[in-house]
Amino acid sequence: MAAAGLLFVAFYAGGLLFAGDAYLRIQSNITYNVPALAALLLSIIPIRRSRGRERIGWICLAFLLACWQAGDWIVSYYDLVLDAGAPVPSYADVAYYVGYLGF
Repeated sequence: MAAAGLLFVAFYAGGLLFAGDAYLRIQSNITYNVPALAALLLSIIPIRRSRGRERIGWICLAFLLACWQAGDWIVSYYDLVLDAGAPVPSYADVAYYVGYLGF
C-alpha cells in the first residue's frame, strides 16, 4: 500500500509540474472512480458467501455502489469526452437517486 501511495504521489506531482490540464482531469477522474469500482467488485465476494438477511444486505450495498458508479462514470463522460459539466438534472442524477433504493 505504501508503494502504491508513493507511486500515486509521484505521478500526481509529475502531472502538476509537467503536464497540462487534460492530464490532471483524466487523473482526477480515474483517482475518484477506480477505488469506488474496487469497492463494488469487493462487495460481490460476501454476497456469494452469505445467506439469508445478511445476503440481502450485501446485495443492497452492491446495488447502491453500482448505481453510484454509474453516476460517477456518467459525470466523468461529460468531463472527459464532452468537455463540459454535467447538466442538472442529468442521467447521473437518475443513477444516484435510484441507488437510494438500495440504501
